[in-house]
Amino acid sequence: MMNTKMCTFFDHSKHRLTLLGTLVGVLLAQGAQASTLEAINHTHWAINRFSVDGRSGLDIIGPYQGGGGGCCYIAPSRWKPGMTVRVDWETGASGVSELADEFPGLLIGVNI
Repeated sequence: MMNTKMCTFFDHSKHRLTLLGTLVGVLLAQGAQASTLEAINHTHWAINRFSVDGRSGLDIIGPYQGGGGGCCYIAPSRWKPGMTVRVDWETGASGVSELADEFPGLLIGVNI
């Protein structure tokens, strides 16, 4: 089962899951340079796979760990209000129906 959310860079939700796509290096890079894609998992469930805007993060991210390394994510050289990214991921909790409310999926955007 795949969780998908569209999130703005200023979206802050009340869901328990916080998956922070650490795009800081990418977003702060000068111009539209490609960089690796990494994330931090703040839950007790493994993230089996993830992608941002269709670009794979490659690594499995264990509970309370960071990881990734997928290349090459290209962020716009300038931030504009209303910009969004699409985050897809699969977790160890995805097939457990009683956890659907506890582990809905969320990206808290990077404020640049």
